[in-house]
Amino acid sequence: MSSPRQASRRSSRRTRPPASTSSDTHSTRAMTDPTPPAPADSTRTEINRRLLESGDLAKLESELLALLQAAGWTETLGDSCRTKLRDPEKPATNFAELLKAVGGAARKEVPREVKAEIVRRIRDLVKKMVV
Repeated sequence: MSSPRQASRRSSRRTRPPASTSSDTHSTRAMTDPTPPAPADSTRTEINRRLLESGDLAKLESELLALLQAAGWTETLGDSCRTKLRDPEKPATNFAELLKAVGGAARKEVPREVKAEIVRRIRDLVKKMVV
């Protein structure tokens, strides 16, 4: 014989909506998030291969560095690294520790204009690949 509490549990299970499927989640995200989904790994690999072979990847890297330097980001990053290395409480003793200490903040401090410009250039290059 079941207790009223067990009966209550069974009835609450029956009234729950079914769990959402991954396709439900994806379609909901697509409606609310304007960011396009990331390309599949094979597509990304192909894009990277073509950028590398054409020499455009090296050009993008040098353009990114120039934009970051012009924005003062590299100088700020250098200051942050020196501060962490000289920290008497807990100095970074190797590159991995230094990267862990300043990496997240450094990525967040990249100016929006720099990100937007690099994304625009990458999109232009990918469009040329498709044509």
